[in-house]
Amino acid sequence: MRADRYSDEVGALHTAVMPITTPTLEQTTYCDGLAYLDVVVSLTRNTRPINFLGLPALSVTCGFTPDGMPASFQIMDAACRALLFRIGHRFQMDTMLHKPTSLGRPTGQAASSRWSPR
Repeated sequence: MRADRYSDEVGALHTAVMPITTPTLEQTTYCDGLAYLDVVVSLTRNTRPINFLGLPALSVTCGFTPDGMPASFQIMDAACRALLFRIGHRFQMDTMLHKPTSLGRPTGQAASSRWSPR
């Protein structure tokens, strides 16, 4: 399947960066063998295909887990890299969900439930 086949029909694609919450240092430092491979596969499951296809993508912080770890989504668009930056910047300026507080939680809330990159 060729990625450019769909670029005329689909705008930017939005997915989670990781299918799991961000692991702590302890969860990733002291594993080896199959446990290490499980961690690597979990961390790269959603980004690996995009990298393999060579598609431009942008990771955008969109909040924090209850324990203060960042959560992010990725935006991909084969046709227009500038669109990725516009969407990411607009999301962050409208929501402020990328700014942690001293508690590790976002400082702002979504400006609108109908957020739009335009």
